[in-house]
Amino acid sequence: VGAGELFIADSESSTVRAISLSTGATRTIAGGEDARPRNLFAFGDIDGVGEKARMQHVLGVQWWEKEKKVIVADTYNHRLKLLDPKANEVKRWIGSGKPGLKDGKALEAQFSEPSGFALGPDAKTLYVADTNNH
Repeated sequence: VGAGELFIADSESSTVRAISLSTGATRTIAGGEDARPRNLFAFGDIDGVGEKARMQHVLGVQWWEKEKKVIVADTYNHRLKLLDPKANEVKRWIGSGKPGLKDGKALEAQFSEPSGFALGPDAKTLYVADTNNH
């Protein structure tokens, strides 16, 4: 929850959605296809705005108050992404996109299906639930 919205990971449609806390209105922020909203094959690994962004099997989302962004677990792309809900823009953030277990700089590190995470109390440390690395 942040910026007056509840953010939802819609894993089957590979989208991130938001529900307004004041009106209950629902919108798709990123991923999917406006023309065919039930197209479950509109996935990939592309930075972009709105429906031009591509993710695959989004499982976790969390509002990051300090940055005013949503952290996204792009599970089948083995990455974490950042979503700007005002601009509807998704960008790669952490993870090389190759499955594995490797520490390193942001886009060199490797995950194997990250599914969730939690920001530490300092809002600087991120704990990642990396499904296939137990």
